[in-house]
Amino acid sequence: MNPSNPKVPSGRTLLVLGAGASRAVSYNHEGRIPSPLDGDFRDLLSRLNKIPGKSLENDIREVIRLLGGLPLHLQKSMERSFYTLHLRALMSKTLGVKSDQSESDIVRLFARVIGALLRDAHGKRVCKKHQVLFERLKQSDCIILFNYDLVPERVFKSIRDDSPWGDWVYARKAPKPNYRFPPLFKLHGSMNWRRDGEKLPINTKAWSDFEKAYGYAAHSHGSGTDFPIFLPFWDKRIEKNPWKEIWVNAFNRAKGSRNVIVWGYSLPHTDIKSERFFDLALKSGEAVHLCVIDPSNSTKDRWRETLPMASWYSYDSFEKFESDPPEWWTSKD
Repeated sequence: MNPSNPKVPSGRTLLVLGAGASRAVSYNHEGRIPSPLDGDFRDLLSRLNKIPGKSLENDIREVIRLLGGLPLHLQKSMERSFYTLHLRALMSKTLGVKSDQSESDIVRLFARVIGALLRDAHGKRVCKKHQVLFERLKQSDCIILFNYDLVPERVFKSIRDDSPWGDWVYARKAPKPNYRFPPLFKLHGSMNWRRDGEKLPINTKAWSDFEKAYGYAAHSHGSGTDFPIFLPFWDKRIEKNPWKEIWVNAFNRAKGSRNVIVWGYSLPHTDIKSERFFDLALKSGEAVHLCVIDPSNSTKDRWRETLPMASWYSYDSFEKFESDPPEWWTSKD
């Protein structure tokens, strides 16, 4: 991608990015709010100000109120607080007990406040760490994300070399000949998409959209589960569109990857579908170089258990990876 750096990894590379990658962006401490959705969800919500619109402000206050009714360890986690509140509302409905918020209300509230947090945390900044990774990738490689933010799109914009914007950014169409980037498979959706039945139209139509605005959809339209992000439901229904198509396309692209770099995705035991996805796509790690960048030993152990036959490389931080990367990452084709 970068003509000044001819070295690229040998063989197809699969880059898997999770919340830890967005949490560790190079500008993480420049603003009032670090990249969110980690262990301080409620605290970050309470710091939001300059909120566009009274409706969103009310939604943020309501989520903070709902979080206040949960044990502290649940308040801190976006995932745990969401599925706890969602399951409570769903059970109330099932048992015929009146609840102040329905399960569709919980989805709407969380979708909107998460968007507000991500917009405030990332703004229009570009992560230099992501740039280091992306500049070595080829168009034939693959990026799988479990994040809703627009961190990768902004990096593409910064190094685009006049590559055109289109549906091919997310592998929905074949790329034009002069498009240089690998596709982004955002398995949990994206904040610049909309939900239209079984389709997920893209709000951003050009690179310039990221210059004029943040790129995050307001999501004031629709209700219930009519949102373009896949919230952490206890049972993720990936067998239904629009999510099925994204997951199947990502699976077909990931198959045959030789080099796998996982940055900040914990592969939780509760997410059996994701675990099975990687097991099937990578054949338990046969002939695969697996590199995991994460400070958590339990995360590393889960990846080793999922792909037990892979050659193993691990780093506690991106900085350690960058200073001493695996030999296959810096080798020429």
